Amino acid sequence: MSRWATTRGGTALVVAAALVVVTVTLGACTGDDPQPTTTGPGPGIDTGPVNGGRLVVAVADDGGGVVPAGPPWSPEQLQIARAVYDRLAVYDDSYQLQPQLAESIESDREFTRWTITLRDGVVFTDGTPLDAAVVRRNLDAQRATPAGSVALGPVESVFVTGPRTVVVTTRAPWSTFPHVLAGQVGFIASPGTLDDPGAATAPVGSGPFRVTAWVPGSTVELVRNSSYWQEDLPHVDEVVFRVLPEEAERVDALRSGRVDVALSADPVSLGRLLDDAAGGALTLVVDRDAEAPKATFVLNVAEPPFLDPVARSAVVAATDRAALHEAAFPDVYDAVKGPTSDGSVWFDDAPLPPRDLQRARRDAARYAEIYGEPLAFTVLVPTDVTSSRLASEWRRQLATAGIEVTVELLPPAEVQARASLGAFEATLLALFGTWHPDSWYPVLHRALMTPPGAAGVNLARFGTAGIDDALDAARATGDFAEQVELYRRVQEELLAGGAYLPVVRLTPGVAAGADVRDLTVWTTATGRPGLATEDGTVDLTGVWLDRPPAPAE
Repeated sequence: MSRWATTRGGTALVVAAALVVVTVTLGACTGDDPQPTTTGPGPGIDTGPVNGGRLVVAVADDGGGVVPAGPPWSPEQLQIARAVYDRLAVYDDSYQLQPQLAESIESDREFTRWTITLRDGVVFTDGTPLDAAVVRRNLDAQRATPAGSVALGPVESVFVTGPRTVVVTTRAPWSTFPHVLAGQVGFIASPGTLDDPGAATAPVGSGPFRVTAWVPGSTVELVRNSSYWQEDLPHVDEVVFRVLPEEAERVDALRSGRVDVALSADPVSLGRLLDDAAGGALTLVVDRDAEAPKATFVLNVAEPPFLDPVARSAVVAATDRAALHEAAFPDVYDAVKGPTSDGSVWFDDAPLPPRDLQRARRDAARYAEIYGEPLAFTVLVPTDVTSSRLASEWRRQLATAGIEVTVELLPPAEVQARASLGAFEATLLALFGTWHPDSWYPVLHRALMTPPGAAGVNLARFGTAGIDDALDAARATGDFAEQVELYRRVQEELLAGGAYLPVVRLTPGVAAGADVRDLTVWTTATGRPGLATEDGTVDLTGVWLDRPPAPAE
């Protein structure tokens, strides 16, 4: 049996026992602890955390609610959800997986039976105790949703074996199963939230704050959870999420002090905030070590013209990645070689072929000879400034190889919807944003591929036997070094296929007023420092306000 548990000293580790020794590495140190780049005023005389106050956070939208068993959350929804809910597992600042609501997660030696033991004494903000039956209901609710059924595809059954013990069985080995519990699937809602169709805007969790009011598209108001299971937390009394759809509006609200924290994924705004932070007016956190979505050109290999590898070869050879990076805010965004960032332990440093215009022209001419018409296609592009710049530069590059590209600008939701159905020739989307490559399984494995016209997450409809074998093998082993090599093999085959062309990492930022302290400082239930930022969000549990108390009304 492999065991992942909390020791008496408050650390998480991997140990092995029983007759057959099986080592399961659920997280791995990436060398130096990843640290975000924090620009802004340094602390003055540190008086330590001060309790009280009202924290106002500006977000682009509220998504209409935050029910875990539902559609995938946006970063803004995730930020709200982190204040309302706790999850079964989290990452520490070295990307080691740590139990949170779970006290331990154990597997058998085949990785097909996982036992989740919950912490004792945790209650939801409505007074309902957290127990195994509630967790089972949450996992079953996830399995009934389109997104959750993909994430938990291998799960065969979920059943309760004790008041605090849930057992999950899988149809095939899944050594990396606990990592899914650190994502949306692992956020646990109260029974009332599961039962109430209108609970999206009245969610109840066991998290540090309790929702008191939600006006969709306007504000979400929360107060401190006085019975929070983590002692002496949180520090602030109130949190208000204020919906400000326009990026400039959020930046101006932060600058003027109307809000205390603002999420930003816009490179122009990040540049302005960086200037403010350098002058000491505020703090900006940009975690350049964290994994983040990559702006990725996707070619639909299930339909012409990219059904033919010759067309893909021509496009890849004509693409100048360095020039694309220069076109897309190089001072804010980093260039990437593939689906992982270069600071990741999973990173594959195999060299990419340089731009070969001669080969691109030759392949384009060959395509025209075969099909009697020149190579031409339409790329669907979201209407944001980064995507527009990348698409414009890509069109220019491919034109020099005799490849005609039509850029069709559409709302992001429409681009995503058409991509899901395979109703496109090429598109540009933010992909590969999660840290652990196990999330690639439903995206790249051919067993889960859907045909054009049916919704799916393998947008390119691309796969190979080599990718399938590597993904299966990674789930069947608990040896971390072996998993690293297998996931690097996946990356090499993925990029060789020419269906996905990641070009830049879309690093988000979080900005705060100078009196907002410990924006990225929080502690996991095991005593480890938590991961500073996640998908452009922060944990609000440890945040405190270094300001005089508000005058009594």
